[in-house]
Amino acid sequence: MLKMVTRFVVALFSAIKWLSTYPQDDKKIILYSLHTPFLLTAVLLKWIFGVHFYIIVTDFPEYMGKSKGVRRFLKAIDSWLIEWLGTQSSGFSYVSEYAAKFYKKWQSIPAVIIEGIVDRPGDLPPLSLNQKKSCAVFYSGGLSYDYGVKDLVDAAEFLPENYEIWICGTGELEEYVLHKSKIDARVKYLGLLQPSEVAVKAKQADILINPRRLEKKFVALSFPSKILEYLSYQMPVLTSRVPSIPDEYDSFLFYINEVSPRGIAESVMAIRAMDQKQVQDRVNNGINFIFKKKSAVVQCEKFAHIIAGV
Repeated sequence: MLKMVTRFVVALFSAIKWLSTYPQDDKKIILYSLHTPFLLTAVLLKWIFGVHFYIIVTDFPEYMGKSKGVRRFLKAIDSWLIEWLGTQSSGFSYVSEYAAKFYKKWQSIPAVIIEGIVDRPGDLPPLSLNQKKSCAVFYSGGLSYDYGVKDLVDAAEFLPENYEIWICGTGELEEYVLHKSKIDARVKYLGLLQPSEVAVKAKQADILINPRRLEKKFVALSFPSKILEYLSYQMPVLTSRVPSIPDEYDSFLFYINEVSPRGIAESVMAIRAMDQKQVQDRVNNGINFIFKKKSAVVQCEKFAHIIAGV
């Protein structure tokens, strides 16, 4: 609680100083994430000085960590306060259509869906799909059950001996992944890699995978940024059918039919059994799509139109 009060006081005084420094300019505030001290500051500035503010919504407090007892009660109050303060906003950016419908009181306020932004990576070798019989499936990110990492690792049991699953990252399942890599040669744990190393390793694989589990409600409220990252590597991308993935992605993504060890293995082998020209066409469609429609310039223009009132 003290931390929240301190952040509010610091934010308020910093904002007032900012206003006095540029008294003649038309000022607007953009808030990144739903954080009560900053929201309260923005609302006060709107009421007192007429400064409009806009919110980039990435997560909802109800699903940010687990809480019990008093902390759960305080989080419920915080969520109610956030919803009320947010009604004073002049516009929103959400990562999915589901997120845009989360707070009913916000639905009449102008909003735009920006699931993510992708920039061209550094120079990568041209696409050359692996024609050999072996196959490497690559995953990078948090090693948690909700992200489907256990299902992915266990999928190795249903894959031929010449298939491998490469995993990099850290998290609650790190010990499990490390253990499986010691008893099953098909599982390769690469540790925590730097972004530049991830890009190189991804290009050495054959399929990039996002095996996120789907049973929890928060899945629909977020967009797996890993999808855009993977597509930028110009590789086949296999993913669970996350509800927040727009239909426009369907023509170049490959979907896991069932998020289970066996289901993942079958989907991987199905891609390898496809005509590789068809696979390459999907990959090319994906790379053209994201650089044309999901670049920083294109995506930020959407939010700029909200701010400008277009």
